[in-house]
Amino acid sequence: MAAPLALFFTAPLQVQVLPDESVCRPLAPDELRVQVQSSCVSTGTELLLYRGLLPADDALDATITGYETVKNTGTTHYPTKYGYCACGRVTETGAAAEAAAWRERQVLALAPHAAEVIVRAKDVLLELDTVSTPLRERILHCPLLVPAVETCLSLLHDAAPLVGDRVGVVGAGFYGVLLAACLHTSLPQNALCIVEKQAARRQVLEGLLVGGPRLVTLHPDLESVRQSGVAHTCDVVIDMSGTPAGLNTALQMVQRSGRVVLGSWLGHAAASVPVPALGSARLHRSHAQIVFSQVSELPPHLSMRYDKRRRLDMGLHLLEQMKDAVGALCSQVVRASIGDAPAMFAALCRGTLDGIVRFDYRP
Repeated sequence: MAAPLALFFTAPLQVQVLPDESVCRPLAPDELRVQVQSSCVSTGTELLLYRGLLPADDALDATITGYETVKNTGTTHYPTKYGYCACGRVTETGAAAEAAAWRERQVLALAPHAAEVIVRAKDVLLELDTVSTPLRERILHCPLLVPAVETCLSLLHDAAPLVGDRVGVVGAGFYGVLLAACLHTSLPQNALCIVEKQAARRQVLEGLLVGGPRLVTLHPDLESVRQSGVAHTCDVVIDMSGTPAGLNTALQMVQRSGRVVLGSWLGHAAASVPVPALGSARLHRSHAQIVFSQVSELPPHLSMRYDKRRRLDMGLHLLEQMKDAVGALCSQVVRASIGDAPAMFAALCRGTLDGIVRFDYRP
């Protein structure tokens, strides 16, 4: 029987769909074999890996089984599989009682783009059979919703906006729109200032965030922010742009003793564009904070009260509440066969494709 296909990042600007012999083995006691139906591309980290911009001095992800040992061999991470939102059905389980209970369940797992994956039971992010039917259908259509909403909650926990704070969001891609919707749903009285250069993305937000110009303002660039009088007035700014230029904008939006939260991993792109705001006298005297946020681990100040299950449950509750935003994001899904992956990644890298790419593995 032929080995199932998987997507391999083989070099900068190069991916290949190849047979994956690594899954043709017996399972360990705590492992599950999942027949994948679909997986989504999360463009932040995956495009850094595709472009060759990931630092090669550490594991791809020290908290996810299978990625914690994928380190460089001197200068590169290649070749490797990557991805972390695959939906499928458990077809085989290991001998452990905990693993055996997963047989035939429909799951979303932290796993790479592949027709078949082996994961540990603890790396199952969500059992889809336990989710309400309408939301389950949305998740099956766009698996990225689940890790994305978990990331948004992680960002909000690190940003810690107070009721009444003016909150800035720089970048309104998939994650930025979802973050803005989470903010607007959970803190509807807070003023929200969003910067996004693409007009089509701003139009999506205009239809979702209702509250009038006092509460929600949309801007194409920093100059628009300045002209509106919002520069230097945000209590909290969350940078979702994934670019040094976006960070520069965020720093010029935050006010004295405010907080800027970095929601993106810049990788080697951090060296490509200067961030002149870091040298400003205003920020030097401002006592503003820059916070690095990452969803894989709970921050120390929450770890005694929260766990990932509690955070994910809250994220699912928010997805239930944000039907319009979830519907708008699901409409951006672009379906493709896994065999089309090289063309899809090339288009995402060029910026000629702005949708959420979903790879399908079975009819």
